[in-house]
Amino acid sequence: QNAKAANMPKDNVERAIKKASDKDTANYKEALFEGYAPHGIAILIETATDNNNRTVANIRSYFNKCNGTMGTQGSVEFMFDHTCNFRIPAEGQD
Repeated sequence: QNAKAANMPKDNVERAIKKASDKDTANYKEALFEGYAPHGIAILIETATDNNNRTVANIRSYFNKCNGTMGTQGSVEFMFDHTCNFRIPAEGQD
């Protein structure tokens, strides 16, 4: 509606809609980032991203803003246990 009011060509509108709808079906990849916050606090960040370069840049900027440092692969991960917790309500159990 707004594009028509601005006399935008139909091809541009369709291209923009297609580009936006393709992002919903993007192929996300999991990535693990490690680093240290001030005072040597270990940080492990798990992400799912469609653009690894953008994600690395964002995470690096957050570490820099907080006076932290990004670590190399395996520098922090060994300090953490990967666990999974399930909570099932006991209602209706025999």
